[in-house]
Amino acid sequence: MKKFAITLALIFSILPIYKIQAQTYNADTTDSKIYSSGLELIKNIGKLVEKNTPDFIAKSIIRVINKVEKLRLDMDLALKNKKQAAQSENKKTELFFFSLLSFVFNNKLIFYGVLIAVILMVLRYIWNLIL
Repeated sequence: MKKFAITLALIFSILPIYKIQAQTYNADTTDSKIYSSGLELIKNIGKLVEKNTPDFIAKSIIRVINKVEKLRLDMDLALKNKKQAAQSENKKTELFFFSLLSFVFNNKLIFYGVLIAVILMVLRYIWNLIL
């Protein structure tokens, strides 16, 4: 359990969220401006990658990011439909399961955090098999 907590701490310390959190609150700055600037940072990650990496690497990274984002949005829509179906049939366990998954797929930060944690755990497992 300690290793899992340390892994999550490392993941969230590596993410570039500090740019979003580092903004100070001024009297003329509203919360919506801060929130929208954070969203713009997330939306423009493709441009950031394209600007700072060579073309042959940037194109493949952007292609993978777009496919993962499309998968996330498609799964969110499918889970919302399944959640509504479970709600109409009054199935509590399926409703809880679909609500939880819908929340994860609907929230970008949680989705990518969980995705990175799973990738790191798989890589760690493979590393332990090799050694």
